[in-house]
Amino acid sequence: MQQPLISLQAETEEKRSRFISLLIPVTSEESVRNRLATEWQAHPKASHICWAFRVQPTPANAGGNLQLQEGYSDDGEPSGTAGMPILKQLRHGNLINCALLVIRYYGGTKLGTGGLQRAYSRSAQDVLAQLNEESCEHIIPRQRLRIACDFAEEAHIRYLAERYDGVLQNTQYDKQGVILEVDIKEGDDRLRQDVLVRAGVYIKE
Repeated sequence: MQQPLISLQAETEEKRSRFISLLIPVTSEESVRNRLATEWQAHPKASHICWAFRVQPTPANAGGNLQLQEGYSDDGEPSGTAGMPILKQLRHGNLINCALLVIRYYGGTKLGTGGLQRAYSRSAQDVLAQLNEESCEHIIPRQRLRIACDFAEEAHIRYLAERYDGVLQNTQYDKQGVILEVDIKEGDDRLRQDVLVRAGVYIKE
């Protein structure tokens, strides 16, 4: 997966309708809506601002839900003609933690549903074409394991976490033992498999 590091902008015209596409880094749906408010202030005479976003929560801010979040809006355009074509371009580029907004100024000529789908898709493609190695970062999704163990096992669990490129985020102690919260690469089950074979160690879901 990839995430943009900077905002990018492109502009195109279709039958006198003006389309301004913006690709912006975001961390939540709330940040998308905040940017929408800003763009409406900057473009009060725009006919539509259609958009889509994809956000991958991190273990630190997910609240237990690491599922990829997506959303889109046609903003008054015929259903399925704007938001979904934009979202499809984000998916095609395997992009996360970003939103793509397309601001339309109506030019007086109707484009039809097929024409709208092509126009919004092309607008998204135009701004995404500007991405390069300097403006985009490769992301490896991570997940969090909560490992409970006896005090005697703590040092070995720490060793295993480091061995498998885990990042220790938190440690909790109580009378029964220790809980270590470790971030690992999504889909990498080596740490889970190794700790479960040890007596007195288990995963807290």
